[in-house]
Amino acid sequence: MINTLIGIIGPTCSGKSTVTRMIQEFVIVDVVSFGKYLYDYSIENNLPTDKPSLQDLGNSFIHGDPEAFLRSVLNHGMTGKKTVLIEGVRHKIIFDFLKKLSANSHFIYVDASSMTRYLRYCERNHFSPEEYTFDQFELMENHIVESEIKFLKEKCDVLIENDVIDINELSTRISSIIEYFNSDVF
Repeated sequence: MINTLIGIIGPTCSGKSTVTRMIQEFVIVDVVSFGKYLYDYSIENNLPTDKPSLQDLGNSFIHGDPEAFLRSVLNHGMTGKKTVLIEGVRHKIIFDFLKKLSANSHFIYVDASSMTRYLRYCERNHFSPEEYTFDQFELMENHIVESEIKFLKEKCDVLIENDVIDINELSTRISSIIEYFNSDVF
């Protein structure tokens, strides 16, 4: 049973994983990740693991049985802790299912400019800007799977603008968010 659920939402390379790791410094949580589930599923089934392929796979699960997809993702990462942090929510239907799973749910939207995210994506994947252009990044960002993310922003409890925040400032912000949630969460 999930007592508390914290959802982390945001576009590619906005800093969701960083925020997730920082929350883990303050709270004992099970971490569940849509991206990790899709990656592991692809490895187990000998499917490609590049970003467009993972987007297509996630899209097929969402259009098949979204509730079963969510259950699979949760089962993939939960170990029994009462607080679950779920990273990479991209669809309103999943957001709505999560709200029903716990009366005590909180959502954090992590955002950064397209250029910041593009540069992070290049760095993460060891691409030079000559190898992977901003236009290619924007094409990936326009995939159907990414289309609902911006509409979830207004449904979130907290917004973290993560363009120029240094790591210490971000940690302080996360600490404040946890304090804000503290009366309900822990």
